[in-house]
Amino acid sequence: KVQMDDHTADIGAFIDAVVAPKTAVPPALVGHSFGGMYAQKFVEDDVRPLSAAAFLCSVPPSGNSGIVQRYFLTKPMLAVDITRGLVFKQAGTNLRIARRLFFSADSPSDEAVMTYMDRFQED
Repeated sequence: KVQMDDHTADIGAFIDAVVAPKTAVPPALVGHSFGGMYAQKFVEDDVRPLSAAAFLCSVPPSGNSGIVQRYFLTKPMLAVDITRGLVFKQAGTNLRIARRLFFSADSPSDEAVMTYMDRFQED
């Protein structure tokens, strides 16, 4: 199982191996969703200079359990689908759940959603 420190070490290794050899300018770090949580932890713990950091729709550093608990109280069926989709990884196998969690009701096509579902299974 991949731990938080593994993700933050990967960020640092990418900066050292890919970004730093190409420019003396410190990179900007952008993280979205769980990537935002990893980016926040990287900024908190690492000494590498950054020119900027942005966290887009980021999971808070404390995790998302508070959000899930609120959803169980206010939107129980959505909370069940979130849990099934993310914890039990059904977003990669269940078209209805994948669409509900990541796409609008009518766009993109089912075929396009299934292409993304295949990618979900790789993660």
